[in-house]
Amino acid sequence: MTSQVEPRAAGAVRALRIGLALFSAIAFFSLAADAPLLMGPEGLVPAEALFGTLRSRGASFSVLPSLFWFVTPTDVVLRALSVVGGLLCLLSAWAPATPWLALPLGFLYLSFANAGMTFYSFQWDNLVVESLVLGLFLGPRGPGRVGLFLYWWLLLRLYVEGGLAKLLWSDDWTSGVAMGNYWHTAPLPAPLVHLAAALPREAQRLMTWGTLVVEILLPPLLFVGPRARAALFVLLTGLQVAILLTANYGVFNYISMVLGLSLLVPWPSWGRERRQAALALPLLLASLVVFAARFSRDTELFPESARTISRWRVANAYHLFARVDPERDELELLGSDDGQEWGRFPWRYKPPAPPALIAPYMPRVEFRLWFATLGNRDRPPGLVVQAPEYVERLMAIWCTEPERLEALAAGPVTAPVWVSLGFRRLTLNDGEWVVEELGRHPAIWRCGEGSPKFPQVRSLLPLDLGG
Repeated sequence: MTSQVEPRAAGAVRALRIGLALFSAIAFFSLAADAPLLMGPEGLVPAEALFGTLRSRGASFSVLPSLFWFVTPTDVVLRALSVVGGLLCLLSAWAPATPWLALPLGFLYLSFANAGMTFYSFQWDNLVVESLVLGLFLGPRGPGRVGLFLYWWLLLRLYVEGGLAKLLWSDDWTSGVAMGNYWHTAPLPAPLVHLAAALPREAQRLMTWGTLVVEILLPPLLFVGPRARAALFVLLTGLQVAILLTANYGVFNYISMVLGLSLLVPWPSWGRERRQAALALPLLLASLVVFAARFSRDTELFPESARTISRWRVANAYHLFARVDPERDELELLGSDDGQEWGRFPWRYKPPAPPALIAPYMPRVEFRLWFATLGNRDRPPGLVVQAPEYVERLMAIWCTEPERLEALAAGPVTAPVWVSLGFRRLTLNDGEWVVEELGRHPAIWRCGEGSPKFPQVRSLLPLDLGG
């Protein structure tokens, strides 16, 4: 007899299924909007070129699992497959007897994530794949004991791994300064960030240490009993809501909240689940290998196994904001008509644009640009990060096809005559962004004369913003 959850848990099971399907569908539909610019044939990191390079080097499917080894990723194909994935996710929400869709949907999203390289390497992309695969255990009668344990195990790893990374990898959190810095440096702030930033220093320190308590000490209570799990659900949901109101991380926080609904599902009393156990064991072992490889002091522990698992993203390590930079230094795209006076590209969401609630959608270009100067405190004084290749490609598109970037902009986009890179520091003060111009890259590039190149430099030129 197949195990099933108690009738009183039917609502939690239904909400878990619908929630995971809904936000997975949003992730797929977001691909339809973004993928052509990001990884289409004329995109920032063309997937077709990636697989062509891999083939020329004798690589095979196992190196980077993706459907796009066999299907050419044209703009039309990328949009069509994204929409199909989204529609199948919605079907799984309203047709409970479709756990068989879990593996195809997981592989389809994995195909995009692996092909999209730098723009799809985020932890929420990993979480989408992993939660889609767990749908294999979410049948019409509920997850069963094996499936419920796997949902709890994912939830446990999601928080505890993040907390351990904060505790072990830097002193930002133990010293109590992390949250005070975080409000100023969160990639894409949400509307209530200015209220959080205005809290007294002692409150910031308490929030920093409280985050460690919530992420490390509280999640193991899910094994204590139903009342402890209900209380844990409230606390973890509150944490995710607070994150949502102060910063944007795509579907990550929404899926995290939905996974928390599994805490409201009672432990099934009995049932024969040998087939599910056989499927679950490799996933459990994979997660342990990834955890050991990530947190062991021996950096060579399970290296090949961990790399193989990471290519499939069925078990992942989660470690958001283990370190929090004290300053917000940002790279800016600059355009000019005369090479003397410069203006910035008018980003829609990137600061100093007003904080906005964007999630569950994620503007991946603006989010990725945040990483371009991340970690400057570890570099020698004056060292400027070399512009990533996708930034140079982005500037080339701005020069020749500015209309393709209109979805990224807050206003009209026109082609400049010259392009360059600027650097600035932003600080949140009384709800407003204070901008300190750090300077301009010495190189300037005339549009239409080859591809822009901005090598690494150690000093900047003064920046004249004429508009």
